[in-house]
Amino acid sequence: MNFTMPDQLPSSVAELDALTAQATAEINVFSARVGANDSFTYADTRRLEYLLASRDDLWEAAISLDNPSPAAASLEAKPRQGFQLSERLAHAGHEAGHAVIAVLLGGEVDTAEVFRPEQGAPIVHRDGRQLNGQCRVVPLTTVTEARRHLVAAAGPVAEAIARFGPSPTPAQIHQVLAGQPDFEELRRYALTAGAYAPDPIGEVLPLVLRCWPAITQLAVKMDDGLVITHADVAAALGLSADRSLHGFECANIRAGLRSVGGAA
Repeated sequence: MNFTMPDQLPSSVAELDALTAQATAEINVFSARVGANDSFTYADTRRLEYLLASRDDLWEAAISLDNPSPAAASLEAKPRQGFQLSERLAHAGHEAGHAVIAVLLGGEVDTAEVFRPEQGAPIVHRDGRQLNGQCRVVPLTTVTEARRHLVAAAGPVAEAIARFGPSPTPAQIHQVLAGQPDFEELRRYALTAGAYAPDPIGEVLPLVLRCWPAITQLAVKMDDGLVITHADVAAALGLSADRSLHGFECANIRAGLRSVGGAA
């Protein structure tokens, strides 16, 4: 078992899926070693990083081929019923991105929802801006406080993927960010983190793509008018009923050793 990423990716989803299966099979060997408390050498770690990065690239390429218009095909689980529905669903994807990445990074989601002023719901404002939805993450622990910039970036990244596809350009992401509270959060992070800090958007994009099935599932629920809770997010990620295991399971999802929706 020795996966090698080809210099040029295949042009069919079936061939990409076959390569993904090869990479996943070798990743599963590492996953079994983790379960057996086996120690990793430096070469093992580099090999696992290569496999995970390759699998993410293959997934992204397959999504691009299989869903040339993700806003209509990848996110929506029901037929389009007009522009307003499409906009609300994109906003739901935004809030679902916040919620999923918050839980994945150890946070606790109170509620997440999209607002529906067109159906008589009150218009919600913050700092003079009308909000399309809201994800409430409580309480902020030391760990989640240190990662709040990633939670902030996850929402606009998820919305940009829904609108523009799995490889949104920086301009497209900033188009989504314009005028949003998330922009202010990321601006504050950039001012305090220093010039050599990782870019939150680039850092969170692979996680959002990895968790896309959970994000779409939750977005459709919010578009249907449901208010999402922490339990909904945990179920969409495939976390077990025993909450004491969630930290370990989320760490494995982040590392690519556990699939979203279940075991590796």
